[in-house]
Amino acid sequence: MQKLDFQTIFLIIFGIGALIGFALFATSGSQGGGGRNAGPSGAIVVWGTLPQEGMAPLITTIDDLYPNLSVSYIQKDAQTFDRELLRALAEGRGPDLFFVTDETLLAHRNKLFAIPFESYPPETVRETFIDQAEMLVDTEGVLGFPIMVDPMVMYVNRDILASSFVVDPPVFWDEFFALAPRIVQKNDAGALRQSLVAMGTFANITHGTDVLELIMLQAGNPLVGRNEAREPVVVFQEGGVAASAVRFYTTFSNPAQPAYSWSTAQKNDQDAFIEGTLALYFGYASEARLLRERNPNLNFDVRMMPQMRDTQLRATSGRLTFVGISRMSQNIPGAYLVAQQFAQPFAGAYLRDQFFVPPVQRSLLRETPTDPLWLMFYNSAISARSWPDPDPQATRELWRAVIQDTASGRVRVDDAIRRMHAGLVQLLP
Repeated sequence: MQKLDFQTIFLIIFGIGALIGFALFATSGSQGGGGRNAGPSGAIVVWGTLPQEGMAPLITTIDDLYPNLSVSYIQKDAQTFDRELLRALAEGRGPDLFFVTDETLLAHRNKLFAIPFESYPPETVRETFIDQAEMLVDTEGVLGFPIMVDPMVMYVNRDILASSFVVDPPVFWDEFFALAPRIVQKNDAGALRQSLVAMGTFANITHGTDVLELIMLQAGNPLVGRNEAREPVVVFQEGGVAASAVRFYTTFSNPAQPAYSWSTAQKNDQDAFIEGTLALYFGYASEARLLRERNPNLNFDVRMMPQMRDTQLRATSGRLTFVGISRMSQNIPGAYLVAQQFAQPFAGAYLRDQFFVPPVQRSLLRETPTDPLWLMFYNSAISARSWPDPDPQATRELWRAVIQDTASGRVRVDDAIRRMHAGLVQLLP
């Protein structure tokens, strides 16, 4: 008899678990806050990749809200999380709740209990959380509760700009062309000694593909979207916008161009920024602490990500984290109550302070921070966007081929984009 893998086993038993979950959810009612009286009882296990010590106080607070529930959190290795989760669910010993990011939403979609719209209407998602959270509204219900977002921002070395007599950091992408000759410095052999920005290569840029995808998203050409039925579909258009984005990105690694600023010979862009040889670094809000820790003397500032000129859309990339209910949970009513608490303002404020990322709750974002750094983080969170990636690693490999093939001249940009489109279509069933 053919041996079944864990994916197949999960799909077989998933239907039974989903039906049980819907029945339990319907009979429990949609109990809102953290009442201390009658209600679901039992153990609620939460899996995530956030540090155990950082999550412990929040877990204790939520656990105290429900005397009949025992809430525990287990930290898992990010590198093995997906495989371990699939194995555990197939064996019937998985968590009741687990943390998911926007990048892994499609990969975990069939493992998540969709909260019925009657209990969690799409309007509530729109009114309570940032716009990016609407990606959790699925065909049958809402796939989870947003808990935090890590937006992409532009880190600026103030000393480099001042030494180059540059008053203001760039606001629009087209400003980079004029800035590069003023900031880039080379040694006698022609090698780069100081750079404006890290774009144009693949291996030595931490978030290069995120930047490319953001440029395309700002131009109205995301890779994957949803149709009227809320099913994921490839909306990536070949030609114009995509080709222009790739050409713009690779211009900065072309020694023949006046904007030349980066090469494969450079060290990692984050390391270059920390040591003070890179003027602008595209990173995420959560990296601010790391940058400060690695170089306490680094004189840096934070700005919004550059935008497209002559457009009303203001957008940046955002890594959205949400808590989802396992379809295989034996206590969906209890899991639902606990999941709600992770999305409350008190939890959002705790996660903000603990992990140095802005909140997702509109009620918290309405407060204007006095710290300029946090003001940029808040504004970036409000404008954060993302798209449902069918397979982040496979998509990254598609981008690697596009960047390396076009930058080297081996493949025409239009042909590379065409291959990218075909690859995305294959990734989505």
